[in-house]
Amino acid sequence: YVYFCKTDTDSWAGRQKEREKGRESKRERERERQRERDRERDRQRERQTEREREREREREREREREREMQRETDRQTWTVFIFVKGTSRKEYSTDRD
Repeated sequence: YVYFCKTDTDSWAGRQKEREKGRESKRERERERQRERDRERDRQRERQTEREREREREREREREREREMQRETDRQTWTVFIFVKGTSRKEYSTDRD
């Protein structure tokens, strides 16, 4: 509703401006809250991906250790076979029991 009257124009305009400002600041606060929620969500997601990356690195280290152990075993196996040329593989089981 828009009311114009000669005598009261200034105060009407003033009130109108006030209302506008109120609406503006309300919208501003709403936007601020929204941004805060977005930031929180991003932080959550960041923590999530960080945890996933950490798990991934852990798995990678685990695989690396297994490969290392495998290489170690291979080296030992190899050493055994160098020393026992001429004997059958069956006699010299290279598994360390």
